[in-house]
Amino acid sequence: MLGSHGAAAIPLAATLLAWGRRGAAARIERCMALASGLAALVKAREELELFSEPVAGVVLWRTLDADPRAVRARLEGAFVSLAEVAGEPWLRSVSANPLADPRLVVERVLAAR
Repeated sequence: MLGSHGAAAIPLAATLLAWGRRGAAARIERCMALASGLAALVKAREELELFSEPVAGVVLWRTLDADPRAVRARLEGAFVSLAEVAGEPWLRSVSANPLADPRLVVERVLAAR
């Protein structure tokens, strides 16, 4: 029933009421900076591959010397999921946590190879 779809705006309304426009904008900017930082770390390592520059806070990347599915299965202490693009697996990092540490994520992924 479509009558309940109005409730979908409640989380956004609550966020804007709690943080205001500036607070919400600051959080988005912080999360995008984290995504850009992770992308830069990935590009700086020969053994890592970046799918593309992040535009929405999501970074797709992978190790060149290990299957991303195997890396994800062994991964501990870093929030990384899997995505598939054109039939190929990629690691997927979402920068929704403004306290995330991109260096730690890369370190843990490399250790899980």
